[in-house]
Amino acid sequence: MARQRNITVPTNDLPWEPWDRYFPGAPPNEGNFGGWVKVLRKPDAEQKGWAFLFKWVGWPGKKVRVIAIVPDDSVEEVFNLNAEPTDENSSLAGDYIYRGRGAPHGSDFGADFLSFLRYDGEPDIIKSYKFLDR
Repeated sequence: MARQRNITVPTNDLPWEPWDRYFPGAPPNEGNFGGWVKVLRKPDAEQKGWAFLFKWVGWPGKKVRVIAIVPDDSVEEVFNLNAEPTDENSSLAGDYIYRGRGAPHGSDFGADFLSFLRYDGEPDIIKSYKFLDR
């Protein structure tokens, strides 16, 4: 069977799932706070890779310092939108980040944000995290 070359995913029909289901080592969510993903694409028999919408809902007064690594079988592409996740009138202004195979990286997750994440292999592995005061 030939692979499907064009796929449309109605994102409003997808549930927000806790990110630790897909990102090994990620801090678990507490109530509505933490990382949430909508899975846009999963690996199949013909193609590896994942695509996610990622939403961070920050804890009041806290931030999370996350240290991660891109797996050796993958590259990561990130598009961070410069808008609140609930801002319906936001533009597509933001930052694009490319991370190569095995790239270590870290970030402080505090305020709410929304990103598009794409991996050509497996998603990031979270090596450590720490809760800090903002």
